[in-house]
Amino acid sequence: LAQARWDRISGPAGRPFRMNLGLGLALAGTASLLGCIVVFRDILYPVAVAGWMTTALGIGLAYPTAALVAFANAPPGRDGMVASSALLADLFAFSVGVGLGGAILAFGEGVGWGTEPSAAAAIGLGVAMIALALLAGISMRSGYTAQSDGGVQPRGAASRPVG
Repeated sequence: LAQARWDRISGPAGRPFRMNLGLGLALAGTASLLGCIVVFRDILYPVAVAGWMTTALGIGLAYPTAALVAFANAPPGRDGMVASSALLADLFAFSVGVGLGGAILAFGEGVGWGTEPSAAAAIGLGVAMIALALLAGISMRSGYTAQSDGGVQPRGAASRPVG
């Protein structure tokens, strides 16, 4: 509900900011867990709760906003292609992330790193992936303009021929 209200207030022009804010919060929350492991060689309960709550808030802002941006930029009649591409990317990214994180944990334990350094390496992968998503979001912010009909269009698209 808050997301829909925010979208009504800011419109399409506010979506890049909202997505980047969400990615920034997800990055901060996940990085706090990584920092806790690196500094204390453990995850302290208050840090875990605060970190995961911050990450969850960020995901709650970024995820639906990214879907809105994707559908707003769908070429006419290509909504199904956008939906299937978004679903594939969603499932693939989470599957690869979980698989790589598990492989890093198993590898670290197998070569004698110990649980904490192995967990730090796996969480570090997550931090790196969120940081890459944030970089992509920042570039999107400068590459799109809001249209009077409520859509979002790549800058310069009006001057390109359609077809």
